[in-house]
Amino acid sequence: MTVFTSKAKGSEKKKMSTKLAFNSYTVREKLKDPESVERTFRQLRDVGYEAVELDLDRLLLQFSAGDLKDLLDRLNLQAFSAHTGFERLEHGIEDVISGAKVLGLEYVVVPSLPRDLFCKDEQGYLAGTRMLSSFQETMTRAGIQFAYHNHAKEFEKFRGRTAMEIIFNESNWKNYLAEIDIYWVQYAGGDPAAWIRKYRGHVPLAHIKDLGIVDGRPMTMEVGEGNINLPSVLDACRESGVQWYIVEQDDTLRDSVESLRISKAFLENMGIS
Repeated sequence: MTVFTSKAKGSEKKKMSTKLAFNSYTVREKLKDPESVERTFRQLRDVGYEAVELDLDRLLLQFSAGDLKDLLDRLNLQAFSAHTGFERLEHGIEDVISGAKVLGLEYVVVPSLPRDLFCKDEQGYLAGTRMLSSFQETMTRAGIQFAYHNHAKEFEKFRGRTAMEIIFNESNWKNYLAEIDIYWVQYAGGDPAAWIRKYRGHVPLAHIKDLGIVDGRPMTMEVGEGNINLPSVLDACRESGVQWYIVEQDDTLRDSVESLRISKAFLENMGIS
């Protein structure tokens, strides 16, 4: 077992090159066919986004990897990372690798462990971790970095440990990576900044979102319009080596392109671009 602990110290702060991107899941309702994908991505390019994290499984229903790459090149939009489902990795990881290479991806991210299969108890998470480790090893051999993205369920505790700690501390990954989603950490009652620091040096990607209350219920909000302590989170990102700040909003009350514009403007005012 490898135990990972935070090594954050003020004297060790290092300025990292950072970039701002959007996750295409935010605008999923607009991505109905190749023409609407091109139109929407062009709008976001016009807003000023230069990079995208792809909701890969959804987009590959409409494009081949090559055709999607051609579209991104036409728009001068960089795809550096993509989410793909656990089941697709389990049954077709070589196809995922092939598509990732065509697209020029540096990262492939699994967004979640299937709840029914692995997320009921400690033994389930241990079994899921073994499979994640296998995926990571295969990706690493292919020259692609592999990361795990959290939701809220990873903060359920089993014998005093969160499932998040089980996933990472019981892993045999040599170069494990996390994509910390700050909304879901906050939603689960955790401190997003503390979790980013906990895995310092292993969090190249972060989902920057905000959590607000609408009619008494929690909801994803445009960055800066909710209640997350974003200055604290961004400080933790800077200290911990986060390189990609990825805006994702699961649901929006505004037009989703406008929501992404608002979030981008806030982050740029905070020095993230």
